[in-house]
Amino acid sequence: MKQKFREVWNGLPEPVRNIVRGTGATGYLRNRRTAKMKKAIISDCRNSNDYEKQEIAQWLERNELRPYPYPYVEEYKSKSIDVYRDEDDYPYTFVDGKKLYGRKRFTNKQFAKECVGRLAEQDDRSPHCYVPTGRNAPVDGAVIAELGAAEAAFSLEYIERCKKVYLFECLDEWMIPLQKTFEPWKDKVEIVKKYVGRATKDDFISIDDFFKDKEVNVVKADIEGYEIDMLMGGGEDLLE
Repeated sequence: MKQKFREVWNGLPEPVRNIVRGTGATGYLRNRRTAKMKKAIISDCRNSNDYEKQEIAQWLERNELRPYPYPYVEEYKSKSIDVYRDEDDYPYTFVDGKKLYGRKRFTNKQFAKECVGRLAEQDDRSPHCYVPTGRNAPVDGAVIAELGAAEAAFSLEYIERCKKVYLFECLDEWMIPLQKTFEPWKDKVEIVKKYVGRATKDDFISIDDFFKDKEVNVVKADIEGYEIDMLMGGGEDLLE
């Protein structure tokens, strides 16, 4: 059924697709998928012997589906994010006194929501937090490689203390926001428009090949399932 729908959808002219989008039909289908997914997650967690999963089930029964189904996320509100737009109409906000830019196509509301999501993601109570407070933080003078950088909030946090930052990001829409964010530190930031994998080929490059004549101390990777391939291609540099 899904395949058939996809075939029909892809065969529609773009103006017709826009009309369908305008009716809210795609939103209706998306909401149905979300509701079905939420029901399945609640069922799985409720029937688990894991106390944390049972807590998640109880929370989801009272709240909408979110990437981080924990009570602490209620502390983060998009209304608390001040959003500005520069002369080129790119949205930005301030993080610890430093400008953090977003994608141009985002409205102020969308950008604020994305920022709140990032803050909640990196809360000490989040299972997705890269560096919990007081643990394994990059030391002064470190060389950082951020793989799957997106807006590169991770590197921005340490930019004044580190010696060099390599931002690996392939999406075109992130190029200008990254340049704008790191303009004050452009002499020690390099944007690498490559995917990272186990071998160097086409749009991919391995850690070992890229850093064969360069220093790297900290690698942060959030690369959509390619983490194992990245590790397979980083045996020399990452295991030293």
